[in-house]
Amino acid sequence: MQLVISAGELAATDWARGLPKNCLAVPYAPQLRLLERASLFITHGGANSVMEALWAGVPMLVSPQCNDQFINAEFVRRARNGVVFDLAAPEVGAVTSQVQALLDPEAPQLRPAARLKEAYRARDGAAKAAELVARVGAP
Repeated sequence: MQLVISAGELAATDWARGLPKNCLAVPYAPQLRLLERASLFITHGGANSVMEALWAGVPMLVSPQCNDQFINAEFVRRARNGVVFDLAAPEVGAVTSQVQALLDPEAPQLRPAARLKEAYRARDGAAKAAELVARVGAP
């Protein structure tokens, strides 16, 4: 298993150099490209990140920190597209259990993730938004 951490400036520190070989800390990660290959997404639950994970059909472990992240996390939980988990002070065993449950191919979170992926892609929201914006500017 490979773990990729988008760590900003921390990617160039001793902390990042001390990570296990299967953990890669980078200053920036091409999130959409990674999500296309990911089995699980650990996120704070920002709106863009949640929508991108839905687009990719990837289950999420959401640890909200502020603002809209709490309601986004609740939406993820209600849709059974992942779990909400406080990573602020976790026990290692508890995090491991959550990750293993989400990676289980029989996990209930995975079936909705695949279903939502298809529904999300069938409704091309970006094209619809562009169409509506174009209409506003049209004479």
